[in-house]
Amino acid sequence: MPDSHFYVEELDDLLSEQHISNSIDTPLEKDAFESSDEEKIKIISKHFKEIMNTLGLDLTDDSLRGTPMRVARMFVKEIFSG
Repeated sequence: MPDSHFYVEELDDLLSEQHISNSIDTPLEKDAFESSDEEKIKIISKHFKEIMNTLGLDLTDDSLRGTPMRVARMFVKEIFSG
């Protein structure tokens, strides 16, 4: 029997590829700028650390130790900046 989870993911991908924005407004919450970048980075870093722990990754390893902070900075300063 086919995996129904696969079909849900496939449908999500299809819908996002065909999404057309109909507004020049950005989908930001009213309080999007109440927290500083540093506060956002701290919060995101904490959550990404939890994701890595859930995945069973050893955060004491030198190659992973700073990853939560790097990912948080990437989101705040690069991907979602401006």
